[in-house]
Amino acid sequence: MINRSMKSAVSITLMLFSIMTYGQGGKLQKVFNKKELKTLYNSILIHPDSLSIHNNYLDAMGIDNPKLLKEYDALLTKFPKSAVVPYAYGIYLSRLESPEARKYLLVAVERDSTLSEAYSALAFDAQRRGDMNLSLDYLLRAKRAAPDNPNHAFYYASTWKNFDSNRWILESLNVAENFPDHQRGAQALFWLAERSKDFQDKRNFYRLLRESYPADQFSWSAAGSREEIEYLLTIDPSEALRLASEMAAKPKLAKEFGEYLNVAKLVADASMSMSENRPAAAIESYEQIKDLPAFSKFKKQLPILIAKAISKAGQPDKAYNSLLVKVKVSPNTELLNGIISLGKDLNKSEDQILKDIDDQLFKNAELATDFTLKRYDGLPESSLKDFRGKVVLLTYWFPGCGPCRGEFPHFEKVYRKYKDQDVAYLAINIVSNQNPFVLPFLKETGYSFTPLEDVDDRNKGNLDNKNRAPINFLIDKTGKIIFSGFRIDGHNEDELETMFDLLLKNS
Repeated sequence: MINRSMKSAVSITLMLFSIMTYGQGGKLQKVFNKKELKTLYNSILIHPDSLSIHNNYLDAMGIDNPKLLKEYDALLTKFPKSAVVPYAYGIYLSRLESPEARKYLLVAVERDSTLSEAYSALAFDAQRRGDMNLSLDYLLRAKRAAPDNPNHAFYYASTWKNFDSNRWILESLNVAENFPDHQRGAQALFWLAERSKDFQDKRNFYRLLRESYPADQFSWSAAGSREEIEYLLTIDPSEALRLASEMAAKPKLAKEFGEYLNVAKLVADASMSMSENRPAAAIESYEQIKDLPAFSKFKKQLPILIAKAISKAGQPDKAYNSLLVKVKVSPNTELLNGIISLGKDLNKSEDQILKDIDDQLFKNAELATDFTLKRYDGLPESSLKDFRGKVVLLTYWFPGCGPCRGEFPHFEKVYRKYKDQDVAYLAINIVSNQNPFVLPFLKETGYSFTPLEDVDDRNKGNLDNKNRAPINFLIDKTGKIIFSGFRIDGHNEDELETMFDLLLKNS
């Protein structure tokens, strides 16, 4: 999740740099007056191909300085053969994800086709515009220009996920093989394992990650072991315990994996107790599990396991209610199946079960704070109240937000399943200086959301995203917030489908 205040901090930092520059040897020096700035600019005129001099000048001026655009346009003309002039300014702009960066980067690679970092920056610019084909092309050029750069290899491999899963696997394995001493190799294997839906493939990729990249040396390998333990806690607690013990035995990982070891022991004990028909002991073990990470996969499974134990202990009504209270937090398919199963054990009809679920969903639900925002597509402003009578999926995003772009395909897939029903899909861009990316992004991707532009310092009330993205809400037909704080990926699209189903049936 990305906080817009982080981006503001970058701008503030760069503004502070307007009175500072770095001298030789990295010593920080202050630029107090126009004369010293003029001296730096004159240095560019003498040494136009010195990247360090450009960086000093850009830092000293500050990226928000309106003179820079005019000055660098003039420098492009003055030094028509220099690739460094457009490269320096283009890279500087790209670090702020500015739409203006592309112009200078294109000139740079036209003048020097070996500038791999310029191709890489152009690739990410293309992603912000929604053009993944162009991004892949630029990443290939970056990879060819610098074959020993693990970053280019990794991002090139990762982008294939959007086109060809088999090619993605092959390219990712190549990254691991070619960069055995770099975190990017470990990261490539981590994502192969994490995104795989096949049980055996997932285990094989996790095993290859551990064997190729020691977890006490590579953070992505440690992350992979954490993910694998969480995955195993539900399907094979004894194997989860074995892996947690192995990781916790490593001195550098003892503290971190000691916590997972405690959880694995408790889950394994509970599983054994259930197999021995000792549900009370299982409940005691499960209830000792505390402080799981917010987005822990096992965190969603734990209430279901506890409910099964409670029911087996002869308290099906208590088990049923224990799951009902979770439905607003995590309305996944397994949770609902558990509720329905326990409800039937209590001789409840399907209508009774659905009413119980509704009572939980709509209890204390608040009317969403209204807003009126400008649309990017040229249509009149839209207000939230305009969508009354529809279930509204609302997301806060901005084009430079990778997690946002990663979530959109899953939103789109689910939305299209329901688009002929009473649903609406709104996306509020929270970074106005990335406005030029929005319409190209929509055109290239074909996404269906209504694009809205946020306004600084407006009263967001209970739809406050705290300047972060992505932040998501699902609002019912009467305008009340029913679900919030959820994230959707390839593993839990069913959760969003379940949310829509629950709200659409409540017409």
